[in-house]
Amino acid sequence: MNSLEQFYDNFPQLAFGDLQSINMYKPWHAGDSVKLYNKNIKDRNAVEKLKQYGWFEVPIAYNFNKQGFRSHYNYNESSNAKVCAAFGCSNTLGEAVQEHHAWPSVLAKKVSARIYNFGVSGSSADTNYRHALYWLPKIKPESVYWLMPNMERIEMVQNPKERALYITPNEKHGYDKFYDDWAITDFNMLIHQHKIISAMEQLCSSLEINLYILRRRNFKHHDWGRDLRHPGIDTHASIANMFYSLSTGQSLTNKANGSIIKKI
Repeated sequence: MNSLEQFYDNFPQLAFGDLQSINMYKPWHAGDSVKLYNKNIKDRNAVEKLKQYGWFEVPIAYNFNKQGFRSHYNYNESSNAKVCAAFGCSNTLGEAVQEHHAWPSVLAKKVSARIYNFGVSGSSADTNYRHALYWLPKIKPESVYWLMPNMERIEMVQNPKERALYITPNEKHGYDKFYDDWAITDFNMLIHQHKIISAMEQLCSSLEINLYILRRRNFKHHDWGRDLRHPGIDTHASIANMFYSLSTGQSLTNKANGSIIKKI
């Protein structure tokens, strides 16, 4: 195959989110596991934090659509509603908080739109662009809100029919030497991130979609989710407010078509 279109046509899995969660309801997901929760409730300090942040004996519903994304909407169905899109990792999916508390849902109310959540736990900026390249021309959102994953993550597709590997400093999936050589200098991470951002900017500009970008370093944790590792309710609200301010403040307008690209 010599084109991305052929890959997407022959392997629709490449456009999906979590292949193991397609069209499923789950009370636990990824790092927000029952194993971790049971461990935490045996620790006095952790129990105090669970109670402090309102997660002691509190259930969470993870509803995934037919495309493997956390949403009550199926993204291949037409809609007359104003549509926007959110991309990122577990911090966008809303791991360890209820769906309505995840920042894309909070932001949706502020901008009076239906925001399709393309967050995937553990994923990289490569993953986000892979999904954006397929979905943006189809759903034609007014705006894209992108909370970028950490730059040290990269994606490796070994088999297009299966879940991609998200290679990180802690999970190298057998690519230890490759990753160690790649990560030996920050330059490789920075130039890789720059390429992905440039690609996303060009994609959105060509489709006349407004693009707003925040990085992990742009927000601070005000509280924690049920796993005591991911952002909590107040932190998600803060991220939504940051995106709202970004989208309503002074922005750099693309002269070619009037679309807006704004990042901090």
